[in-house]
Amino acid sequence: MTRQFFLAALLLLILFTFQTPPELSLPKESNLSLASFDVSIPDLLGRVGGKEEPKIELTLDARSAYILDISENKVLFEKNSSDPLPLASIAKLMTAVLLDEKVLDGTLLPALGDRFKKEDLIGLMLAASSNEAAFEAAEFASEGEVESFVGEMNERARTLGLSSMSFLNPHGLDIKTASGKIPGAVGNALDALRLLTYVYEDYPELLERTRLSQFEIISGAGKIITVINTNEAIGDIPNLIGSKTGSTALAGGNLVFLFNAEGHNVAVSILGSSDEGRFEDARKIVQAVVQYYQNI
Repeated sequence: MTRQFFLAALLLLILFTFQTPPELSLPKESNLSLASFDVSIPDLLGRVGGKEEPKIELTLDARSAYILDISENKVLFEKNSSDPLPLASIAKLMTAVLLDEKVLDGTLLPALGDRFKKEDLIGLMLAASSNEAAFEAAEFASEGEVESFVGEMNERARTLGLSSMSFLNPHGLDIKTASGKIPGAVGNALDALRLLTYVYEDYPELLERTRLSQFEIISGAGKIITVINTNEAIGDIPNLIGSKTGSTALAGGNLVFLFNAEGHNVAVSILGSSDEGRFEDARKIVQAVVQYYQNI
């Protein structure tokens, strides 16, 4: 009898030990979610043997910078990106957008003592960073009311949510005042990057010539002009999609550009570097971003 009792007890113990536990579930009206738990995905992966993605570490000459993978909307690097700084000729991206909207393709515009097709004038503005071309383009598009044109630049910035941006002229040059100089355009690195991305997404043709180290245009008078790109790092940026330089006494050296790294479209904004430092910063960034994607 004792032996039978022992065997029965042992059987019950085995059944309870290997019984499948019921699934855990949250009540339908529960407000709990994964966000309710103070555990990040990288931390969780680390605990179960996963590998956290490497981070880009950079030492730049620039006072401010922002790097964004626009394919995945992922921030790769940030340095003082919310600090408003002089934009210099980065402002010409906005000038080019409004000119493109206001003037028909193929229209000849008076500029630089000659006449140029709208498309060629935009090439002069964005690749060669011609200040005269930018001002005369704004003058033509506004029928002489340049202040009105600048007002539209500011209105477009507000429409796009570029809250740090403000423009006083169409080219971004510093303005002399009785007490010194003030910047012709101001904005932070994040908004400068957003402006470039806006141009790329809505007006990609405007950036085509900024990928070239040089190109030729023909003026209305038949003069052949060789346009030299002001981006000295152009040969060191693989799969360049578009770029814009900027440089004034107050701004220092600025550069924004888009390129493809290992299948990822990446936007870069560099503000407050030096004339040469911005290009060295760009080379460092390109190398770091490419290496980042090769390692993940």
